[in-house]
Amino acid sequence: MRTILMYVMLMCCSATIAQTAVVADLAAKVEETSQEMYVEDPVLQDPVSLNAALVWSNDKKQLAVVMKVRVLEGWHIYAYVPDSQPYLTAELKLSAPDGVTPIGE
Repeated sequence: MRTILMYVMLMCCSATIAQTAVVADLAAKVEETSQEMYVEDPVLQDPVSLNAALVWSNDKKQLAVVMKVRVLEGWHIYAYVPDSQPYLTAELKLSAPDGVTPIGE
């Protein structure tokens, strides 16, 4: 069984100049959350288990969406699949409301 950790950093603010760096307290909270986050063991009937959490910086100007996934042995999540293969590509899509922008790519 494999465990995959994903996170997306976002910024919430009304300022006209966007921040491009993650504040230190948020990075530490993301690390702590990823270590403590529980994800159920996947089973054959449900081979992928996922848990997610929102983590705010102390000043409430940045937040992260932290996702932890466990995949049953023998199963895979594909980020890219050639047209010649019968598999499906998994794509992470996040629609942020007005005033919330991603930090970096």
